[in-house]
Amino acid sequence: MKWGLITDTHDKFALVRKAIACFEKQGCAHVFHTGDFNGDRIAELFTGRKFQFHYVTDHSSHDRKMRNFRADVLDERIDVNSVFAFHDTYPCERPGRVNRVRMIDEAIASAGYDFVFYGHLHYFNLKLPSRGSETIAINSGGLYHKDLSTFCVLDVANGLLDVYYLVEKSFVPILRFDLAKRFDVMQILDEPAARIFSEALMRLRWNQSDRTEHTFSMESSDWFCKNYKLLFDRFELRDQPGFFA
Repeated sequence: MKWGLITDTHDKFALVRKAIACFEKQGCAHVFHTGDFNGDRIAELFTGRKFQFHYVTDHSSHDRKMRNFRADVLDERIDVNSVFAFHDTYPCERPGRVNRVRMIDEAIASAGYDFVFYGHLHYFNLKLPSRGSETIAINSGGLYHKDLSTFCVLDVANGLLDVYYLVEKSFVPILRFDLAKRFDVMQILDEPAARIFSEALMRLRWNQSDRTEHTFSMESSDWFCKNYKLLFDRFELRDQPGFFA
């Protein structure tokens, strides 16, 4: 069984249609969208398809005008897999939000879920099973940044995750992860495209004025940093020293 993972589509209608076409071509039985649709019209593109549609919405900004699609939290069991999904990740001190943001961190730490899906960061990230938590956490990226547009196809039966990246006008698979192995065992499916993705990701990280926007807890900071050092090392890209210090 395959699942499609997508987030932060905003109002990118053409790109959403291409992602949906890929999900259907890959035979995805379920598709999960983790927020920032921008409106009902985007969400409607996912309905009436060959897959079952699951979603959560943004809780403070882009999805405020959505009327027919509203869901703050997804907590479901699909076949033998328990799934939790929530949109927000940025640390925030505004009343009523700080505890909600911690829901992602708590869901991962609880070890009560096989998969945690989230959004809001606008770039792909992956947490594989670790000593502290067997939960696999995936941010499929999003379509917000033109040079970082990604979504994922998760092969649940075989434990494989493919990352699809927008190259010119087409999405191509660039990275494959075996969910039973380490991050550094990643398979490069398209080396030129994966290099472009890595360079764009590095530029984004260097240009961010608020480094806390890349993380939602000290634990996630640790695996974010390690994961991207491994990715950048594969392409001999030199990361900014002490980025998360």
